[in-house]
Amino acid sequence: MIPTQAIPVFEMSQAGQVRRAATTLAKQIGFDSDVAGRVSLVATEAATNLVKHAQRGEIVLAAVPGPQVRAIDIVALDRGPGIQDLDRALRDGFSTGGGMGMGLGAIRRMASRFDLYSAESGTILFARVGSNAASEAGGVEIGAVQVPYPGEELSGDAWAAAHAPGYTKVFVVDGLGHGADANTAAQLAVQIFTRYSSDAPVALLQRIHDGLRPTRGAAGAVLELDHRARLARFAGIGNTAASILVGDSGHSMVSHHGVLGHTARKLQEFTYPWPPRALVVLHSDGIASHWDLARYPGLERRYPALIAAALYRDFNRGRDDATVIAVREAA
Repeated sequence: MIPTQAIPVFEMSQAGQVRRAATTLAKQIGFDSDVAGRVSLVATEAATNLVKHAQRGEIVLAAVPGPQVRAIDIVALDRGPGIQDLDRALRDGFSTGGGMGMGLGAIRRMASRFDLYSAESGTILFARVGSNAASEAGGVEIGAVQVPYPGEELSGDAWAAAHAPGYTKVFVVDGLGHGADANTAAQLAVQIFTRYSSDAPVALLQRIHDGLRPTRGAAGAVLELDHRARLARFAGIGNTAASILVGDSGHSMVSHHGVLGHTARKLQEFTYPWPPRALVVLHSDGIASHWDLARYPGLERRYPALIAAALYRDFNRGRDDATVIAVREAA
């Protein structure tokens, strides 16, 4: 898994740092010069807008996970004054910063998937450059933000998804601690999940528990969405969290105490209704658990990556690896 990068932006020179990081990531993936150029331009425009309009913010660059990486997600987060007129701001030629006003319009044109949310709490921009297929297979939309512990290159968190006719599985894992050893446990757990993804959630967790014995261990959870029965099946061990939300109401899914690879005394599957367009959010304990989407009017209807980004921005504890995954049936 190619590491995610989170780059703070509060002066114009850091837009150059974002551009270089985006260009390097595109080369790692093997994008051709055309797609790599779009990645670089989108990342640079997003970072420049942060400095011009919000004074400071953060750019998150991530390769979309899958058997063959075919896209890069670029997320720009700020706590600035917000955009008063989104439609006008997205039109080429409009500017409040004295420039040519090509930023947001150009980003939207170059992205294969684009979404924008702005309120008094700030603005979140999401742009995917490349193919949507990796995160929109199996009839669901999946968006995620995964950021390592501050100062670390490797994350102790990881996530993965698997699709088959009639169902989708999503896995989130949090290796104990942070850094290289936590990353080793998390990546091994993802490999086991990927190999045995056709197993039921409890059977999958058992395989992961057995496989992680040589490591420091991890918390983890498996979600299975059954498209025919309209059910969400869930099994978790440790302090990863998951919630299913329908409109303004929602409830948490149950995980048991323990550590995969060491002490997992009770593996149990819980079943929940999964109504059409219900949203499921999973996250590691790097994200505080007291979040509430009701404080973001209209956000629950937006693309899942935008929802994940909002929760990361406002509920990241800042002292651990942090991962948020949002999953919803595709429109």
